[in-house]
Amino acid sequence: MCSLSNAHAGSSRACIGWHLSHKFSGFGYATEAAREVMRFAFEERRVARLYADCYEANAANRRVFAKLGLQPSPCLALLKWFLAVRYMEPKPIVRYRIENQYLGSAAVAA
Repeated sequence: MCSLSNAHAGSSRACIGWHLSHKFSGFGYATEAAREVMRFAFEERRVARLYADCYEANAANRRVFAKLGLQPSPCLALLKWFLAVRYMEPKPIVRYRIENQYLGSAAVAA
């Protein structure tokens, strides 16, 4: 499953995520599916920014984030504990994000 949340036309930000069975790990399915969902969000829905969250220890997801061009959010050291509380999890959660390169810089700043 690969999902896109809050991707209303022209949204300032939306969340992307995926969940795959362990038996499908390492085949590039998450990267391929997420890349197409990102394209849809940026080109079709004109979303200004996408973000994705995962456990800090989830190295596989963080590798996918890097392949997709997502970067760690600013203030990640504090944000990861805020997100853990928000998700009611005992482990730190990191947030990565990417700006829509198809939009002008004025639209992204909004």
